[in-house]
Amino acid sequence: MSKAQRVRAVLGGLLMLLAAAAMALSPDKGYRIVIFVLGLVLFFGGLGRLVYFVTMARHMVDGRRSLYTGALLLDVGILALNLRSLSQTYVLLYLLVGYLFAGLVSFLRAREAKSYGSRAWRRTLVVGIVDVAIAVLCVAFIGSPRVAVWLYCAGLAWSACERIASAFRKTAIVYIA
Repeated sequence: MSKAQRVRAVLGGLLMLLAAAAMALSPDKGYRIVIFVLGLVLFFGGLGRLVYFVTMARHMVDGRRSLYTGALLLDVGILALNLRSLSQTYVLLYLLVGYLFAGLVSFLRAREAKSYGSRAWRRTLVVGIVDVAIAVLCVAFIGSPRVAVWLYCAGLAWSACERIASAFRKTAIVYIA
């Protein structure tokens, strides 16, 4: 990671922490913000995948996966942005699926890192455990919009701390400036 990328990671993490604190302090307004942020993240994630497909992935083996993933994320993002009166159950289901998927990916990455003999598998495993724990809490408190906002804020704060920590982690790649 270059110095500029490290600075961007730290600033992005600090902004995420600030946003999590702002939403946690006003959970009534925070619920609408969570819906809007989820919609934006899904929309721009899908748009980014589609741009990646058009610029590079269409020439790669299995590049169509980027097209399909981008189209799906874009559709779900547009749906979430257009539903103003989205039930809190659906927002919690969005969070549940997202955190379960992220936890599963972290578990698989930890297992792969352990098989390669890396020492970083423990941190990846902890990230997966936290993601699955947040998903379980989403199921436990599926009827409360305030809890949905707090869970989203906790996940956002966790993600911000991970981003900041990764900025200070040493990389194994030598960069030539």
